[in-house]
Amino acid sequence: ASVFGRMGTSTQPFGGLATWLIYVLNIVSSNMDQRGGLLFNRPAIDLVALSAVGGQSGHFGRYHSRINQLPEFGGELPATTLADEILTPGPGQLRAMVVMAGNPVLSCPNGTKLEKGLAGLDFMVAIDFYRNETSQHADIILPPTGPLEHSHYDLVFNLLTVRNVAKYSPALFAPAPDTRHDWQILGELTRRLGRKKWWSGLMGEGWHRALDRLGIDGLLDLLLRVGPYGSRLPGTARAGSLATQVLQDLLGPTNPLRRLLDMGPYSMANASLLKGVDLQTLKQHPHGVDLGALQPSIPERLFTQNQRINLGDELYLGDIHRLIDHQSRLHAQPQQLWLIGRRHVRSNNSWLHNSLRLVKGNPRCTLKMHPEDAAARGLSDGAQVRLNSATGEIRVAVSLTDEMMPGVVSLPHGWGHHRSGSQLGVARAHAGVSANDITDDHWFDALTGTSAFNAVPVNVQALEAVSAEPDTTAAKSPKKRRGDKTRA
Repeated sequence: ASVFGRMGTSTQPFGGLATWLIYVLNIVSSNMDQRGGLLFNRPAIDLVALSAVGGQSGHFGRYHSRINQLPEFGGELPATTLADEILTPGPGQLRAMVVMAGNPVLSCPNGTKLEKGLAGLDFMVAIDFYRNETSQHADIILPPTGPLEHSHYDLVFNLLTVRNVAKYSPALFAPAPDTRHDWQILGELTRRLGRKKWWSGLMGEGWHRALDRLGIDGLLDLLLRVGPYGSRLPGTARAGSLATQVLQDLLGPTNPLRRLLDMGPYSMANASLLKGVDLQTLKQHPHGVDLGALQPSIPERLFTQNQRINLGDELYLGDIHRLIDHQSRLHAQPQQLWLIGRRHVRSNNSWLHNSLRLVKGNPRCTLKMHPEDAAARGLSDGAQVRLNSATGEIRVAVSLTDEMMPGVVSLPHGWGHHRSGSQLGVARAHAGVSANDITDDHWFDALTGTSAFNAVPVNVQALEAVSAEPDTTAAKSPKKRRGDKTRA
């Protein structure tokens, strides 16, 4: 048996607590790191192990945001504080941004407020195909090559698979000579930004030249070869494993060199795995290579100092009191509705809405509501309603369904393409409304700082007669500062 949670349990006011309790339940029921239960995978290129070799084995709260004092996690600050970091004057005010393949105006809480902040930045660079609700505020848009113009090997989602696999896809079309791949754009930005300090500039120049000579496929081949399924030197399998075991015992579990050995083909933990996987192997198997079923991997995969799990950490135990207080307040608001998000297979994120194939058919940007809640408010299926929160108000059509829990309403993620300035013709014709125009950037998980996109307190009221067009009163784009300098 296995219990797992993803977006729904994480992005609400007790996301950290809920995620911890999911692991607690798997552990105390003896289903953690067991076949048939919750297992970690071992991908051919292990970003977790590679990060540990570089000293990034996980950290939390080493520093906090300037506004709201929200904790960092793994070097990242919560997006919920982004608008305040831009708009609040003072030392450390965020004055420039690089946005890559994202649309935070529609994806971050209180998108209207963030939109105002982006328009006031001194400088902004966007790496994107589209001039969308966010990139329209950029001074420069850097368009990368298309998905069929470069090779592909999935690094991130191979960390989440239910079976160890590896697959390489070559480019189908040669890019134009004056175009650049994502890695080339990011490499050049890193190189130029690093020149402000001599040491980072020297390191950046070295990495840039090495990667430019090696190429992205060359780097991929190197990472595959030094990974757990990589190539052993001929005739060294047994001796190499024995020598590795002795060296591992001498180094200790948290030594970076020990981590490097643990992730490679010579590690005793990887001795039973398939070997010889490199780029040429993947090219010979265009449908991918099956690397085997998931196997128990604890304590080897734990990065704690003693390679044990601190199950009852005070950080989580202390947050239970906040949950109890919250529950008592809920009982005092029996008529309150709670907004949650949802996704559809054909409109997973905002950029998919600019494809006619993916948005045609019945409108999907509707407010789902239980019939009992609708009857209490005199609403019928398809009725136009005013949906408001402490942050703002939008107008949307109601869709009645008993799939919703009474007291809960649902609006999908990624819509709201009515803003002026973007150049998404298909998306604008199917604009919908943005749920994040009524989410609150000050409504977050106090433990982790994660935005609370779910369990947002809202009210729903009937409209006697409204236009079919979405209400853009609270979401108009502010005027472009210093004239419209955006160029692609």
